[in-house]
Amino acid sequence: TGYKPHLNSCVSCKGGVEDRDVFFHAIDGGIKCTQCAASKGIKLSPETLRQLRNMLISDTAFLSNTTMPLSETRAFRQASRNYLAHVLERIS
Repeated sequence: TGYKPHLNSCVSCKGGVEDRDVFFHAIDGGIKCTQCAASKGIKLSPETLRQLRNMLISDTAFLSNTTMPLSETRAFRQASRNYLAHVLERIS
């Protein structure tokens, strides 16, 4: 229901994902822990995951006031683009 990605726990095992790397899977609708992802998907650091969560609850000014290291910016952008493409494909 709805189009927001699931970013609070692993979409496969429902396990916690706080303070550890995760993998984003647009087709599965969110993030997976390292055990369930088998190193496939877009690797997100805990900080990048926090930024994605913040983006979902903030207005667009959030993005202009946010700074991230380049590696995290790339993962953030890739996860956002992949998810948007997946959602647009679903509704077309």
